[in-house]
Amino acid sequence: MVSKVPLSTSRVSNDERPGTSGVLQSWQKNYDQHSASDSSSKSKITTMQSNLNSQSTFHPSAVSTTESSSLDVVPHIIKKIQLEYTMGAMKNYPKRFLGIPEASIHVLNILSDATNIAIRDICIIIRKLRLNEPHWQLAIQFELSITSISRIINENISLLADAMEGFVIWPEPEEVQINLPSSFKHRFGAINTIIDCFEIQIQKPTNAINQVLTYSMYKKCNTIKYLIACLPDGIINFISKGAGGRISDQEIVRNSGFLDKLSKNTMVMADRGFKSIELDLRIKKCTLVRPPSTNASKKMNRDEVMANKRIASLRIHVERAIGRLREFELLKPHATVESKVINKLDYYVCIACGFCNIQSNLINE
Repeated sequence: MVSKVPLSTSRVSNDERPGTSGVLQSWQKNYDQHSASDSSSKSKITTMQSNLNSQSTFHPSAVSTTESSSLDVVPHIIKKIQLEYTMGAMKNYPKRFLGIPEASIHVLNILSDATNIAIRDICIIIRKLRLNEPHWQLAIQFELSITSISRIINENISLLADAMEGFVIWPEPEEVQINLPSSFKHRFGAINTIIDCFEIQIQKPTNAINQVLTYSMYKKCNTIKYLIACLPDGIINFISKGAGGRISDQEIVRNSGFLDKLSKNTMVMADRGFKSIELDLRIKKCTLVRPPSTNASKKMNRDEVMANKRIASLRIHVERAIGRLREFELLKPHATVESKVINKLDYYVCIACGFCNIQSNLINE
């Protein structure tokens, strides 16, 4: 049983509000003072009534300084309650608000210790990734200013991404074989990795050159494109930096550093759209496994149809890995990422890949 994580804000210093206990003590003190004065006030009622009767004009008295001070702390209490509610909701429903399963919520404490980032600030970044809430909405939820939200994300997202990158590893071929699903062993036992690309829609850039570089003919909009690789058991073992949606599959494979990860005799499984990288893999003494090419003028024979079905049934694991990434709203196909967030999108994708790898297995065999 994994212990519940105390999602406290005790580490936060810059934006802390007055504690509830301190406010209650202040109110109790004021109450005692008023109670003590009540007894002496009763003896003066007659005199006060006489004075009031003798006055021709009524002058309302101002609110006492003590009462005004007590009223001033009410907004702080409301803000304190709002923050506690926000943190409590994420603690009780981490999958909904953070995209993290309850069994893995303890990772937040590990990340906080490793990066020296307050858990509240980690939650702000992950919540932006999970729900794609605008900064003004995050400011309301966490009782901060919009400027503070932007500062927290800008200062900490690279540190968090560096820490989460440790969950995206490229294992040795021997380790891959140990965890190879049974569905691969008979015909594709030498497969080490499965690759594919995915795209995320962004706001149309104002710069004409960037408009051209990011326009995807496949998606018919401006996108950022990523190359992703996963092991046969569904664990993500490689994620590229983002590239403009115009880039081809071959170009992103060549420029992403993926080929440098391959050892001799590695078998790479991909869709038929990656046919152009076959020569690049041969140079690395590796093999590309893909469905047979189709030809409108030629019908596939029985063997080709069977090979196509077998590869498609196994290659779907990388599509399922991408589907898990898409659970984060910021990484949806048509998220339309804001221009001010695009330069941080690589960090968000890396963080999401790390969290996907600490979830339950995609393949249960």
